[in-house]
Amino acid sequence: MFLTQNKIINKENIPYLLSFIYPLLLIWQGLDVTDTGFFLSNYQLFFEDNQIASVYITWLTNVIGAIWWNWFGNLGVIGFKLLWVFMIWICFYLTYRLFKPYSSKYVLGWVLFITLLVATNRSGNWFNYNTMTSLLYIAGAWTLMEGIRQDSRTFLMMSGFLLGISVFARLPNILGISLAAIIVIHGIITNRSFQTMINDLLFFS
Repeated sequence: MFLTQNKIINKENIPYLLSFIYPLLLIWQGLDVTDTGFFLSNYQLFFEDNQIASVYITWLTNVIGAIWWNWFGNLGVIGFKLLWVFMIWICFYLTYRLFKPYSSKYVLGWVLFITLLVATNRSGNWFNYNTMTSLLYIAGAWTLMEGIRQDSRTFLMMSGFLLGISVFARLPNILGISLAAIIVIHGIITNRSFQTMINDLLFFS
């Protein structure tokens, strides 16, 4: 009865509530002495050590981590795990927006929750370049699809920007630019003119 009468806790919203709660349970786990320490040391020393600041392979990730450290450094390791949780929530929301037109809310909720279980089990529970990559890729994919659905070149520009700066979060992310192929594929399927596709690609780039 409670599940059917309450507007928040109902059958459709259960997977979304679980997805909100689950990442919070992971921040209380311990830390390793390899990757976690390495990344957090980079964030802590980014504005003090020129050698760390000049590492372009993960430059954007280090910038975000360093800013977070300056603002919430008193929270220690837990603070960076909270940053990870915030980004996981944003990724979840953007993924929901991306697939919402193609699935029911109930089915999509469970699919996203299962995906969340798998993803959080493999990528660590602190902020790192994997978290940053996921956020920028998902945001780039969502804005790209919105640009195609709405025929909006503003969204295409946003997508190109997000996927472009993802290279600075982690150098191999340069492969994300290949998502531009979606513009061409969509143009061919919908019989858009060659000139229109070229213009869309220019706005994307």
